[in-house]
Amino acid sequence: MFLRDLAAKSKPTLTHQWLASLGDKLLRLYTQNIDMLEDKAGLKTGLGRQFNCVQLHGTIANLQCNLCKEVYPWETFRDDINLSRDSLYTRGTDRSKAREASVGLFRPDMVMLDGPSPDEVGIAELARNDCASEPQVFLILGTSLKADGPKTLARQFARRVRACGCMVAYVNQTKPSRAWKDLIDYWVEWNCDE
Repeated sequence: MFLRDLAAKSKPTLTHQWLASLGDKLLRLYTQNIDMLEDKAGLKTGLGRQFNCVQLHGTIANLQCNLCKEVYPWETFRDDINLSRDSLYTRGTDRSKAREASVGLFRPDMVMLDGPSPDEVGIAELARNDCASEPQVFLILGTSLKADGPKTLARQFARRVRACGCMVAYVNQTKPSRAWKDLIDYWVEWNCDE
């Protein structure tokens, strides 16, 4: 609850605002952030061509039932959560009639550390289509490139952009590892959160 409330009070950084200001020049932003700042900056988050921001790790804006996988806005159950009481939630129990003791539990609609994304297939398809559109610039912003899924995705885009003779820039406070030396044209040492 604390993390959700902290994120709700947070404001987008200048980087978020700049990305949103790109408008149609931005093909898509793939983000590991779960803090809802992209939405607040005006980016359209979701999975599909009509959205310009894909949340690779989900969001703390929503809750998901562990049994039926339904997703609900956090606010739907906020009062119950604040009072530490069980919500009157029956959908999760409908699917578990065989075991009356089973009750749907809510958790934030996000990928846990090193866990698989439930949107993995949709993200991969969208990324393939985005790569095929031959973007002219690929910016890697504020990530260490250590998490496997995002690292693989970044490598895929970097290879495609470089194959088209276009530019790849890495913006982060730490230098990219040597494994990226043939894929990154420019390293900008900068904190994207300022």
